[in-house]
Amino acid sequence: MTSTNTLVRTPAILDQLPIGIEVQDADGDSGTKTADGFAVVGWKTPLDADWFNYPVTVLNPTPATSSLVADLSSELSLHSVLEELRQLLDKAEAMYQRQDAAIEALASRPGLNTAKIERLEARYDREAARMLDEVLSVIETLTDRRGGP
Repeated sequence: MTSTNTLVRTPAILDQLPIGIEVQDADGDSGTKTADGFAVVGWKTPLDADWFNYPVTVLNPTPATSSLVADLSSELSLHSVLEELRQLLDKAEAMYQRQDAAIEALASRPGLNTAKIERLEARYDREAARMLDEVLSVIETLTDRRGGP
């Protein structure tokens, strides 16, 4: 029998594993994930993930399950990555709205100075490049926390 190298340490992670997964807890109790919880020998009704004594080992995992356990156990979660990116995208959207308003204000003035608008657009292009650098930097920082390849 093989098991993952990554132990499941919390019920929240165990709850996210797919139906059919077999697990064994620190006391030697085993269970199989069902749609309603975990089927454990000696119990008539499915048990919740918090019934087990942690850490829990996933038995005979597929490579996909091993990867899922490792991902779910990681300090870096998809939620944290998406939250960081959403904040940066909100900041970028606000920057573009401010830039569009400034260009529109210039363009609506009598005696339009196209050179001034071109300089403003060039400055905005530099700001956009800095914003992209910031996004990439955040992604690199987040993925470095994981110890990547």
